[in-house]
Amino acid sequence: MIKKYFKIWWLQAIYMMVQAGFISILYVYFVKNEINFWHIILAEALGYLFAVIFISLKRNFATKRDMLIGYLLILFALLVLLLPFSAYYLLIPYMVLKISGAIMFFTPYNILFFEGTNQDKKVHKMTVYWAIGTVVGIVAPLLGGYIFVRFGLLGFTILAILVLLIGLFFIYYAKNATYKYRLKDILVHIKGARTITMLDGGLQNVSQLLIALFLLNFIKDEFDFGKILSIIALISVVFSFKLAKISDKFKKRIEFIWPLSFLSALVMISFYFVNNLFWAVVLIVLFKFITILFNPLRSNILLDKVSNGPITWISREIYLNIGRFFILGLVAFIVYLGFLREAFVSVAILYLIFPIVVRYKKIYAKIN
Repeated sequence: MIKKYFKIWWLQAIYMMVQAGFISILYVYFVKNEINFWHIILAEALGYLFAVIFISLKRNFATKRDMLIGYLLILFALLVLLLPFSAYYLLIPYMVLKISGAIMFFTPYNILFFEGTNQDKKVHKMTVYWAIGTVVGIVAPLLGGYIFVRFGLLGFTILAILVLLIGLFFIYYAKNATYKYRLKDILVHIKGARTITMLDGGLQNVSQLLIALFLLNFIKDEFDFGKILSIIALISVVFSFKLAKISDKFKKRIEFIWPLSFLSALVMISFYFVNNLFWAVVLIVLFKFITILFNPLRSNILLDKVSNGPITWISREIYLNIGRFFILGLVAFIVYLGFLREAFVSVAILYLIFPIVVRYKKIYAKIN
């Protein structure tokens, strides 16, 4: 009965429930345990470095097996926080397990989710992909923040594990396939889009992480943090499908990429001048609006350059994580020097560089 109705996106929705409702709330936990912002950013960077090494050494992805391992690694990451050691020492093991779990899950999941996508529906499918996290983000942070405040870290972790166990059950109904690859193949497969993919990965993560940490200058409570994240998601949940349909229809993606890059940079720079929660939330809502539109277009650039297939997604994953490692490492160094606000300016510069690189690579020379 379940197999008849099972949809692969259920697995992403469950993962995003844990990511948005539990993992995102843990930034408050680490900061309350007196861990510096730069240390958190550096730990994330090291997690992505480990992911790059892991994919380089691995020689195949099996859908059921690796999605299962991905969920289990995230489960172990949460259990690590219950060990009787300082959060300072648990941060890096937690990040490595959490990020490795995400990579193990999303690489085969992306292959299955985008399998058979029609050429004229690519951006629409990518928009649905990003929208799953946005919709889940309306409820999950509010729930996670409340659970943490009401039941503490132990109750919080138990509930997160129960959600993951539901996902483990549904993985049984996913398609079972194995995709083999060689390292030299995935390093050259997306030639012409590697720099763009690295920038995409870095921008995707560093902007979200910086904004979350910046909020913690004004919010010190897990429930308050969860409420703010849920409110932002609720306000920002519209608009993306409209743009995706327009972009797919006219094939003028570069005409959307330029203004969205500029607006992203403008909002990032504006954080430099913010000194209170109200204006921080206003800017975050604006940025969320932009990213709901921009993320599908930016992520879809690769599919406009390279054919949709298993090796494409594996190659994409390694370059996304290379970009995340270097850009997060750079931002960690800037924040370590005491320049949190200036870190937003550095990210703004990368947003301005992004459309220039897209133009230089001539990905849309024929489309446009």
